Amino acid sequence: MGKDRRSPANTNRTSLIKEVHITALPIWLVSPAMAPSRLSLSRSSPCSFRPSAARSYNSGWLPAKATWYGRPNGAGPDDNGGACGFKNVNRYPLSAMTSCGNEPLFQGGAGCGTCYQIRCTRANNPACSGQTKTVVITDMNYYPVAKYHFDLSGTALGALAMPGRNDQLRDAGIIDMQFRRVPCNFAGMKLGFYVLRGANPNYLPVLVQYANRDGTVVKLDLMRSSNVQFR
Repeated sequence: MGKDRRSPANTNRTSLIKEVHITALPIWLVSPAMAPSRLSLSRSSPCSFRPSAARSYNSGWLPAKATWYGRPNGAGPDDNGGACGFKNVNRYPLSAMTSCGNEPLFQGGAGCGTCYQIRCTRANNPACSGQTKTVVITDMNYYPVAKYHFDLSGTALGALAMPGRNDQLRDAGIIDMQFRRVPCNFAGMKLGFYVLRGANPNYLPVLVQYANRDGTVVKLDLMRSSNVQFR
């Protein structure tokens, strides 16, 4: 493991406009790599593999598979980005603790920025520490090996290991792990809005970063400085 297993055709991403619903408030969110769909939170059994189980804060620990890609101590993609459009994910506040998610986690792009606690125990692999770490979904996993599959950065997978056994865990290949959704906490960061490349008079792709709690924005309205109404 440790190689980027995604095909070169998947390394370039296209930004699309998406309507997202988080909690009870509808929003229009211009966000990268998203196709129109709705996101809703619901309660689900911890044993369920329905996508809603991964989105819920009430599902408890769920089983998953973990792999890793990129450099052993890297953030995943060589450009420190990913399908979600985030940049410099190797720097604070993500600090390379990132992951690709397959569709129940990536959710067509609606899962971008979602935070999950992950862990693996010695029952999963002798090198596992059992300690919980938090990762953020920043990319799409195109080749899942399980219903829930975290393709972690080398840094994130190594962080699950006992001291001095990081490489041993990375050498294990596919490992069993557990995960649960948690609120995001990007301490000291202000909410960021960035106009992405490709903007024109008819298309305005905007990346929103560092949204605490759900990891995404509840509502985004835009207004020209000369207008009196938001659109």
